[in-house]
Amino acid sequence: MKILFFTFLPALIVVLFFYFAQKFKNLKFFILKAFILGILICFPAGYINSFIIETFTNNNEINNALLYGFFAGGLTEEILKFLALLFYLPTQKKLEKFDVVIFALFISLGFAVYENFGYVFGSSDNS
Repeated sequence: MKILFFTFLPALIVVLFFYFAQKFKNLKFFILKAFILGILICFPAGYINSFIIETFTNNNEINNALLYGFFAGGLTEEILKFLALLFYLPTQKKLEKFDVVIFALFISLGFAVYENFGYVFGSSDNS
Protein backbone atom coordinates (compact mmCIF):
# COMPACT_ATOMS: atom_id res chain seq x y z
CA MET A 1 0.00 0.00 0.00
CA LYS A 2 2.92 2.32 0.71
CA ILE A 3 4.27 1.78 -2.78
CA LEU A 4 0.92 2.73 -4.31
CA PHE A 5 0.76 5.85 -2.15
CA PHE A 6 4.27 7.00 -3.06
CA THR A 7 3.64 6.23 -6.73
CA PHE A 8 0.77 8.70 -6.82
CA LEU A 9 2.05 11.21 -4.23
CA PRO A 10 3.71 13.73 -6.59
CA ALA A 11 0.66 13.87 -8.83
CA LEU A 12 -1.64 14.07 -5.83
CA ILE A 13 0.23 17.07 -4.47
CA VAL A 14 -0.05 18.92 -7.79
CA VAL A 15 -3.72 18.01 -8.23
CA LEU A 16 -4.61 19.15 -4.72
CA PHE A 17 -2.69 22.41 -5.14
CA PHE A 18 -4.65 23.35 -8.24
CA TYR A 19 -7.92 21.94 -6.89
CA PHE A 20 -7.84 24.20 -3.85
CA ALA A 21 -6.34 27.23 -5.61
CA GLN A 22 -8.92 29.99 -5.85
CA LYS A 23 -7.69 31.12 -9.25
CA PHE A 24 -8.71 27.81 -10.86
CA LYS A 25 -12.01 27.19 -9.08
CA ASN A 26 -13.97 27.48 -12.35
CA LEU A 27 -11.63 25.08 -14.17
CA LYS A 28 -11.79 22.10 -11.79
CA PHE A 29 -13.91 19.98 -14.12
CA PHE A 30 -11.80 20.84 -17.18
CA ILE A 31 -8.59 20.10 -15.28
CA LEU A 32 -9.96 16.68 -14.33
CA LYS A 33 -10.90 16.02 -17.96
CA ALA A 34 -7.38 16.96 -19.08
CA PHE A 35 -5.92 14.59 -16.46
CA ILE A 36 -8.11 11.71 -17.65
CA LEU A 37 -7.26 12.52 -21.26
CA GLY A 38 -3.59 12.18 -20.35
CA ILE A 39 -4.27 8.73 -18.96
CA LEU A 40 -6.25 7.70 -22.03
CA ILE A 41 -3.54 8.65 -24.52
CA CYS A 42 -1.24 6.11 -22.87
CA PHE A 43 -3.08 3.32 -24.67
CA PRO A 44 -2.45 4.50 -28.25
CA ALA A 45 1.09 5.46 -27.22
CA GLY A 46 1.72 1.90 -26.10
CA TYR A 47 0.41 0.45 -29.34
CA ILE A 48 2.34 2.89 -31.51
CA ASN A 49 5.54 2.35 -29.52
CA SER A 50 5.18 -1.43 -29.82
CA PHE A 51 4.56 -1.15 -33.55
CA ILE A 52 7.62 1.06 -34.07
CA ILE A 53 9.86 -1.23 -32.02
CA GLU A 54 8.63 -4.44 -33.66
CA THR A 55 8.84 -2.98 -37.15
CA PHE A 56 12.17 -1.17 -37.10
CA THR A 57 14.35 -3.11 -34.63
CA ASN A 58 17.44 -4.70 -36.15
CA ASN A 59 20.95 -5.73 -35.10
CA ASN A 60 22.34 -2.19 -35.26
CA GLU A 61 22.93 -0.82 -31.72
CA ILE A 62 22.69 2.82 -32.78
CA ASN A 63 19.43 2.20 -34.64
CA ASN A 64 17.91 0.44 -31.63
CA ALA A 65 19.10 3.11 -29.19
CA LEU A 66 17.47 5.83 -31.30
CA LEU A 67 14.39 3.71 -31.70
CA TYR A 68 13.86 3.07 -27.99
CA GLY A 69 15.10 6.39 -26.68
CA PHE A 70 13.81 8.85 -29.22
CA PHE A 71 11.22 7.57 -31.66
CA ALA A 72 9.28 5.01 -29.61
CA GLY A 73 9.67 6.81 -26.31
CA GLY A 74 9.86 10.54 -26.59
CA LEU A 75 8.64 11.52 -30.02
CA THR A 76 5.52 9.37 -30.09
CA GLU A 77 4.43 10.26 -26.57
CA GLU A 78 5.06 14.00 -26.91
CA ILE A 79 3.22 14.18 -30.23
CA LEU A 80 0.23 12.44 -28.68
CA LYS A 81 0.25 14.84 -25.73
CA PHE A 82 0.43 17.80 -28.10
CA LEU A 83 -2.44 16.47 -30.22
CA ALA A 84 -4.52 15.84 -27.12
CA LEU A 85 -3.96 19.44 -26.04
CA LEU A 86 -4.57 20.77 -29.55
CA PHE A 87 -7.91 19.01 -29.89
CA TYR A 88 -8.95 19.55 -26.26
CA LEU A 89 -8.42 23.32 -26.16
CA PRO A 90 -11.04 24.31 -28.75
CA THR A 91 -13.70 22.77 -26.50
CA GLN A 92 -13.00 25.43 -23.86
CA LYS A 93 -14.76 28.79 -24.21
CA LYS A 94 -12.84 31.43 -22.26
CA LEU A 95 -9.17 30.73 -21.86
CA GLU A 96 -6.37 32.81 -20.49
CA LYS A 97 -2.81 32.18 -21.62
CA PHE A 98 -1.91 30.47 -18.35
CA ASP A 99 -4.87 28.08 -18.63
CA VAL A 100 -3.26 26.44 -21.64
CA VAL A 101 -0.18 25.69 -19.53
CA ILE A 102 -2.37 24.19 -16.80
CA PHE A 103 -4.19 21.93 -19.28
CA ALA A 104 -0.86 20.82 -20.78
CA LEU A 105 0.43 20.13 -17.26
CA PHE A 106 -2.53 17.93 -16.41
CA ILE A 107 -2.43 16.01 -19.70
CA SER A 108 1.25 15.28 -19.03
CA LEU A 109 0.54 14.51 -15.37
CA GLY A 110 -2.15 11.98 -16.28
CA PHE A 111 0.24 10.34 -18.71
CA ALA A 112 3.00 10.26 -16.09
CA VAL A 113 0.73 8.76 -13.42
CA TYR A 114 -0.29 5.89 -15.66
CA GLU A 115 3.29 5.38 -16.83
CA ASN A 116 4.63 5.38 -13.24
CA PHE A 117 1.95 2.89 -12.23
CA GLY A 118 3.06 0.64 -15.09
CA TYR A 119 6.72 0.90 -14.10
CA VAL A 120 6.07 0.14 -10.44
CA PHE A 121 3.44 -2.58 -10.77
CA GLY A 122 4.23 -3.95 -14.24
CA SER A 123 6.06 -7.17 -14.79
CA SER A 124 9.84 -7.12 -14.51
CA ASP A 125 10.32 -8.58 -18.00
CA ASN A 126 9.04 -5.34 -19.65
CA SER A 127 11.83 -2.95 -20.49
